[in-house]
Amino acid sequence: MTNVPLSRRGFMAAGAMFFGLRGTSQRGRADAVEAVTDAAALHIRVDGRPVVDFRLRAEAPKASIAASFLRAGYIHPVFTPSGRIVTDDYPDDHPHQHGVFFAWTKTEFEGRHPDFWNMGDGTGAVELEKIEDVRGGAEKATFKARLRHVDLSGPQRKTALNEQWDVTVYRAVPGMTRYAMFDIVSTQECASTSPLILPDYRY
Repeated sequence: MTNVPLSRRGFMAAGAMFFGLRGTSQRGRADAVEAVTDAAALHIRVDGRPVVDFRLRAEAPKASIAASFLRAGYIHPVFTPSGRIVTDDYPDDHPHQHGVFFAWTKTEFEGRHPDFWNMGDGTGAVELEKIEDVRGGAEKATFKARLRHVDLSGPQRKTALNEQWDVTVYRAVPGMTRYAMFDIVSTQECASTSPLILPDYRY
């Protein structure tokens, strides 16, 4: 097995997701892809239809969920064109799962082993710092989100990683007018001179 240190410049991951979307005749409308925020979420809509929400506030759907599972800074829900939700949040058997999110499970940081995925263990957490550059438009909406991966297993809290999401929600894919797409680029950088080591891990 090889331990992989996350360098100062970090790690980048990109993902793309497709989902069905009905065609529309309003292609030139300036606000066709809207990005609207309220206290709980950033809502992205295409021609008035909800597409994705980015959660801005950590809140549990029921009181029985422990505070250690609470987090913000992830995408949920993701909607189909008919309005059906295809992601889950705080499911009963996996309350650490949150829609579309990124987190490392097996790590080594300054000799400790914070787990940023299984948040109920209380050794690591991913926290939303802020969103910025939120823009809608005729063909796409974009925003950036800044997050911190915090080691909670030491004598005091310490940020191990800084992460930036660059998210784009498109109105239509050329040649695929019944579909829309959103993509996420996640860039992660060590927050200090201490590396985050990612041992080989198989679920």
